[in-house]
Amino acid sequence: MTERWRADHVEAMAADAAGAHAARALAVPHRWRATGADDDAVWGECRGSGAEPYQVAVELATPAFRCSCPSRKLPCKHAVALLLLWAHGHVPSGLRPGFASVWLAGRASRAGAGDGRREADPLDAAVAGEAPRRSAPPRADAGERADRGAAERSRRTAAGLAELDRWITDRVRTGLTDPALAAYGPWDQVAARLVDAQAGGLANRVRRLAGAVGTAPGWHEQVLAELAVVHALCRAGSRLPDLPEPLADGVRTAVGWQVRQAEVLAAAPVTDRWHVAGRSDTLEDRIVVRRTWLRGARTRRWVLLLSFAAYGQS
Repeated sequence: MTERWRADHVEAMAADAAGAHAARALAVPHRWRATGADDDAVWGECRGSGAEPYQVAVELATPAFRCSCPSRKLPCKHAVALLLLWAHGHVPSGLRPGFASVWLAGRASRAGAGDGRREADPLDAAVAGEAPRRSAPPRADAGERADRGAAERSRRTAAGLAELDRWITDRVRTGLTDPALAAYGPWDQVAARLVDAQAGGLANRVRRLAGAVGTAPGWHEQVLAELAVVHALCRAGSRLPDLPEPLADGVRTAVGWQVRQAEVLAAAPVTDRWHVAGRSDTLEDRIVVRRTWLRGARTRRWVLLLSFAAYGQS
């Protein structure tokens, strides 16, 4: 089974302090039934105020959250409580129930959408423990599925980059003194659409950019310069096949395409004497991301080392 997360990591994912507090109160075994986990997900049913328990599922890789409760917080307190229960070792391994299988299969068929929103899918209509009947899809090998997933992700990301570039053009046309830019809401809406398009890196840049508006006498120059960088990434991201592979990899990283650790470790290792050229710590969606840039003395290669910590942790 996937290595369990630390409890403080889970609590850092809560939407706010109140949500974390409520989740801790729910993270007790007697409030849950039909809990289980495998390498990809955790699921369970939480007893609430209604007659039927809330059906909760969490996909671990993204992560993405699904709960039948009416809360608009993401993740809701039930999802955080389920992860806390799992982190403390109170969730056994098992076979997925119907509601979790339907949701996870729907996400897989949409090529792993990374936004974690409650989606309109057959889950709500499924009977607990029983997946809806449907004809079996044609079998495909792992390579074909991966190719289809990559193509779908490229399509979604390209559409998101095009929309972002149009938004930047509109902002420059109306001017940075537009009062609407002083409100966080419009920036957050743009960032949310980028998350939908699986461009999380650009979404984080947009959110940080929103915090720079009006903060210093020269903020216009800073914001305009950063908008220019984002514009360049939008244009470069729309023509990745035409770029040299090292540059294309850099653009993908900046846009927010994640590379699994297993893929990195599967590549040929490079041994060198590495000089530390720079380091930055950035808060991105309640996770602190540390980037360390290394330069090989013999190979002259650049390396980016990424590490992560829950907010408030070292």
